[in-house]
Amino acid sequence: MIKGRNSQIDGVRCVCNYLIVLFHAKTIMQFAKGDSFEADFWRIICSGWSITVLAALFFISGYLMENGFSSAAYWGKIKRRMSRLALPYVTWNFLFMLVYLILSLFSAEYSSRVEAQGLNTISGCFSRVFCLFDAPLDGPLRFMRTLLLFAIVFPIWHWLIE
Repeated sequence: MIKGRNSQIDGVRCVCNYLIVLFHAKTIMQFAKGDSFEADFWRIICSGWSITVLAALFFISGYLMENGFSSAAYWGKIKRRMSRLALPYVTWNFLFMLVYLILSLFSAEYSSRVEAQGLNTISGCFSRVFCLFDAPLDGPLRFMRTLLLFAIVFPIWHWLIE
């Protein structure tokens, strides 16, 4: 056990992360026959309990944010969150958009997707990454953005409650 770490919490986070990855693997259903054991297995994996798993991850993240929180360590925590959350979030969004934009040059289907997503303008591209009211182009990235926002806003809530 690493000093200052709780192996039970780490274990729950690990299991939740794996369950979320399995949930996002629901595209496998297109290859499973409707009445097979495999299809039944994936229906169970892709059912509504995944929302509970996501809520558990938010709860654990909130608990860990409060655990050992101090005002003096705030900026260090924000720097770590920026490198762990903001940088991968922004990088992945722009790479995802770049792939869509390149594919739109060769495919009418992708061209219509680019237009529907508002990616045909620079402001549309930036809006999909930085606007809090627009969903990220790759939906599961909402989790990363939400964690980053919680890390930034948490001290304000903490000071108001105190």
